[in-house]
Amino acid sequence: MRVLLVLLLLAPASVRAQEVIGLGRLGLGTYSSATAISADGSTVVGYSENSDAARHAIRWTQAGGLEDLGDLPAGSDDSVATGVSADGSVIVGAGSAGSSPGSLDGGAKAFRWTAAAGMQQFVASFLLSAANGVSADGTTAVGFRGTSLAVQLPTAWRPDGLGGFVIDELEELEGGLEEGVALDASSDGGVVVGYSSSTASGSAFEAVRWNGSAATPLGDLPGGAFASEARAVSADGLVIVGSGFTAAGREAFRWTEATGLVSLGDLAGGGVDSVALATSADGSVVVGFATPDVGVRHAFVWDAVDGMRDLNEIADAAAQDWLLEFASGVSGNGSVIVGEGTAPDGNPEAWRLRVPEPHPLAASLAGVAGLWTARRTRAARRTRR
Repeated sequence: MRVLLVLLLLAPASVRAQEVIGLGRLGLGTYSSATAISADGSTVVGYSENSDAARHAIRWTQAGGLEDLGDLPAGSDDSVATGVSADGSVIVGAGSAGSSPGSLDGGAKAFRWTAAAGMQQFVASFLLSAANGVSADGTTAVGFRGTSLAVQLPTAWRPDGLGGFVIDELEELEGGLEEGVALDASSDGGVVVGYSSSTASGSAFEAVRWNGSAATPLGDLPGGAFASEARAVSADGLVIVGSGFTAAGREAFRWTEATGLVSLGDLAGGGVDSVALATSADGSVVVGFATPDVGVRHAFVWDAVDGMRDLNEIADAAAQDWLLEFASGVSGNGSVIVGEGTAPDGNPEAWRLRVPEPHPLAASLAGVAGLWTARRTRAARRTRR
């Protein structure tokens, strides 16, 4: 604890962020949302309503602005981009594809997009599928496949060495229902995170770390109902963030093998409800949403120096007539954050915000703070016994 206090005293005070940048909407669309940002901070992906009231996957770059990525052919005109490679060249998500005559294979289908090939469907044989994330190198996409409308199974699409992709059916946890979803992958795709039904979670879910195809359950935060989800993973696969339940409510967590699940808390005020949605490349910066008041969600950023902070306060968003509600992506160095909020015109819009890079001590502090919190939790459990 003394080491932690000394390091905190050495850390400089944070400085105010720059203005909130609205990324716009397609045509006459009334909403847009950013779901992820490339590690280099150059490319933002998500979705937007267009002039035809259809939801389309989007890509935003500073040079090109907002771009409509379209949809898969013959479907119901609906697509969402949810993951992007480190350099922004590969985008994944789900689009609506047409069904074959007399079959039931229509509906959402996982896609991979590049500038050269456009939007291409990963697999045509499953009833439903979606790609939720992609490795930094762009080779491995992760998500789910549905063999029926009621079943979603965790899945990775990996290179087959011939220019195509092979399906990696990720292992499910023991017990529970036949259901699970993969949400993010490490830089090389070797580590995948998400959630699966398990014996411990019953009809809910448990956070999972897949090393290759093998599943390891991560458990849950102490207290409350057993339900946890792993949402994102660091580039090296060693730090995982997500949410679990304590006696107080749902809380964002940060996991390492040394500390296990450690709660990141919640913003002051209101009921306890926070979820970590993304993390920087080294796992030292975490973003997501939390609840400063009942029924209100604010985007947050967390690091070991400053703890959980409301991005609305950091950016003085109210003075810019913005409400930043969800932070869903962060660049590799932790300095650029994207998400969704209420724009000055009162409609939902994707936003981009540049914040100061975290202090060099942040990564070390995260490890020290995590170990101290884990030890304090174990000591408290021994006392209760």
